Amino acid sequence: MNVDDIHDVVAVLLRRLEPVERAELLSDTIEGLHPLARKAAVLIGFFERDGEPTLIFIRRASTLRSHGGEIAFPGGGVEPADSSLVMAALRETEEEIGLDPSGVEV
Repeated sequence: MNVDDIHDVVAVLLRRLEPVERAELLSDTIEGLHPLARKAAVLIGFFERDGEPTLIFIRRASTLRSHGGEIAFPGGGVEPADSSLVMAALRETEEEIGLDPSGVEV
């Protein structure tokens, strides 16, 4: 796959994934139905490396109670200071891998 194709991939993802606004609504609904559920968000990040599109993944610490050692997208729980799921995903990604949110196109 070349870098030009990444735009096609992103376009397909945007058509198939729920809009952020709907995700916020679904998150609120699920949280209301399942008292132990907590809001969380992840970043599905693409970037170019050596002329090839690349996805961002992390390996979760093996010491974590939940999903320890697993490969995942960066992200985590929504905190009270987060104004949206997008902001939560950006904050968590910055905390986990140091990605500056100002350089991210959503």
